[in-house]
Amino acid sequence: MNLNGDNPQSYQSNTGTEFDKTNGVSVVDPNNVFKSITAKVTYDKNFMHLSYKIVAKNPMNTTDLIVRAWNKTYHHHR
Repeated sequence: MNLNGDNPQSYQSNTGTEFDKTNGVSVVDPNNVFKSITAKVTYDKNFMHLSYKIVAKNPMNTTDLIVRAWNKTYHHHR
């Protein structure tokens, strides 16, 4: 989050959240954008399902949000 311009990239952001199945939710929010962030995880036979709830402290006219996900087999390369 906290991205600007026509082609926002995740490396340009100083604000974000991450979910790790071992450590849970972590947040980096130097501009105090978030009121709260929670995550709920459920599993079925083949998949992990993650539901994120992100609440901003103040109304936002627009928000650029980049979502990335990966696991041991299908991982992200920059």
